[in-house]
Amino acid sequence: MALNLKNYKKIRTPFVFLDETGSINSLTDRFFGLGMIKCMQPYYLDYKIRQLKQKHNFFDEIKWNTLSKSKITIIKLIIDAIFETPGIYFSSIIINKDNVNFKKEFDNNPYKAYQEFSEKLLIKSIGKTEILTVLADYITTPKSVKYEVSVKHMVNKQLNRLAIGGIHRVDSKGINLIQIVDLFQRN
Repeated sequence: MALNLKNYKKIRTPFVFLDETGSINSLTDRFFGLGMIKCMQPYYLDYKIRQLKQKHNFFDEIKWNTLSKSKITIIKLIIDAIFETPGIYFSSIIINKDNVNFKKEFDNNPYKAYQEFSEKLLIKSIGKTEILTVLADYITTPKSVKYEVSVKHMVNKQLNRLAIGGIHRVDSKGINLIQIVDLFQRN
């Protein structure tokens, strides 16, 4: 279906919050994963999480690897809030790095691999009438890597339409919805 102003009421514009787990170029991490949460109005879930964090004086980042017995109650409440929020969609891909020939497929370029895995996850998660706005966890890359531009253009090209309106990498420390992706994709 071609999206145009004639049928704009059918167009959905969800936000996507994207995070990775493991390191793509670490020899000790056998698995690498990318996960995402897609939702139409992230304000509602983010507001619930902020209220819970304030009520419980929890000002830490929501991260699986910092989970402790003292944080279990608040993390459970946050997870309950996620499941109580309608329209939240989670998707992920987990790559067993033992089964990938990084030299042959990606010229041993971890940034190229990360971009292509991001494209695969996004393509399998985009509905036919959706145009996504993607907020991805920031990772340090060489100046020559144009992740936002490359992924957006490749996904739009592969789907032959405007499927991603924009991508921006942000520091996950201030973005609750990127942080909760970490809870759901832990390998």
